Amino acid sequence: MMKRGSTGNQKMEECEQMDKSLRDLIEIVHFTENVSAKIHRKKNEAEIYRIMKEEFRKSKRYNASILLLTDDGTKLRIVETSIIPRKVKAGEKVSRLRLKDYRIKLNKTSIYNKVIREGKTLQVNANEVIGELVPKPLARLISKIIGYENKPVILTPLKRHEKIIGVLAVSSPTLAEHFIPSVRNLAQHISNALELADEHAVRERADEALRESREKLRAQYKGIPIPTYTWQRVGEDLELVDYNDAAVAITHGNVADYVGKKASEMYQDRPRILEELSRCSTEKINIRREMPYRFTFTGETKYLDVSYVFVPPDLVMVHTEDITERKKTEDALRKSEEKYRTVVEH
Repeated sequence: MMKRGSTGNQKMEECEQMDKSLRDLIEIVHFTENVSAKIHRKKNEAEIYRIMKEEFRKSKRYNASILLLTDDGTKLRIVETSIIPRKVKAGEKVSRLRLKDYRIKLNKTSIYNKVIREGKTLQVNANEVIGELVPKPLARLISKIIGYENKPVILTPLKRHEKIIGVLAVSSPTLAEHFIPSVRNLAQHISNALELADEHAVRERADEALRESREKLRAQYKGIPIPTYTWQRVGEDLELVDYNDAAVAITHGNVADYVGKKASEMYQDRPRILEELSRCSTEKINIRREMPYRFTFTGETKYLDVSYVFVPPDLVMVHTEDITERKKTEDALRKSEEKYRTVVEH
């Protein structure tokens, strides 16, 4: 009877242990997925590492450290760790080393060297890792102080654009071998987040360069005596975004009321203007034309020399020079010539 009862208890304990192991594994997967979601689309590298540190620190169960290669590629430096500051300071006091200033020489550590040089993911004992960096008796003491004593640690490469840039080190209290896929997956998400941050930085630099270029352009044409308007491509239409002082004078100040309006709204009765604006922005060409134009603001009809100038990537600048007096002179001269020719012919 005793034997049968102890066997039943043993099976119950085994079932409970399996249930606990399964719950732990599910928790690990959910935790790493949550961290991955939080770092997605963050705008810079430091923010990604900071969120990693904070999430691991809040877990109170796992610890993580980010180690990056120095510029010469021969050493590793710790840029973030979720170990609580009190324990870090205690470890620094014992080892007489400052964590932020400390550099791990790859030629002195076979463990980190395998991760960096061979791209391997390793599961090792924390004492072994620290034992490669400081004397073994001191390594055990430091492990105990920071809460890593005899804990398994998973080390996996961190990549950026397919190039290894460092190491993600994650401690696991249990199920280390089952934790490895989750750590690898998290490292991949960090890599993706870093690459997205790089793309964001490139776009920001391009946008800033474009803003500076447009400001210079704006400063150049603001003071010129020829009325100038700037249109920006918006989908299939164009929008008036700027004008210079001469444009204010020719429209008696009313041009400001039209900023933000679409060309299709302003030129419904002038299809040629709308067509030429659209052509310049889509075909990326420049057009120049002399044309009569009736001003909505004043009711006057004037003759204009109009130039549509495409400015990459999505602007069209329109220069409008009033040539009404010149055209009147040309017309008068032509009529005089015709009259003279008629007299000569008679």
